[in-house]
Amino acid sequence: MGVGLRVRDPNTGAITFDTNMRVGRILGTVQAGLGTGSINDARFLQGTPFAFVDVESSANLFDMYSTVPGTSYPRITFSGSTMTFTRQTVPNLQAATYTIYYGVR
Repeated sequence: MGVGLRVRDPNTGAITFDTNMRVGRILGTVQAGLGTGSINDARFLQGTPFAFVDVESSANLFDMYSTVPGTSYPRITFSGSTMTFTRQTVPNLQAATYTIYYGVR
């Protein structure tokens, strides 16, 4: 049994949140262009890292599953304290802008 915050459903009294539950937290954001980039953050080692992508602009964006390199979502991987994100580059291609939100749970 946890000590600290405990939230109960007002109708049933069932516990909906307790300090023993795993809750994620956002550590930061990064703008992802074309090519490869990485973030080194020791806090990735404090739990299970995760990331999700938000589209900032839709320049030449057909759909999220497009095979055109500049319009596809970045590939995100984690290794130790490093998050790497990769998008293919194509000369003279205007790419959609993405924000990657990353954190741990």
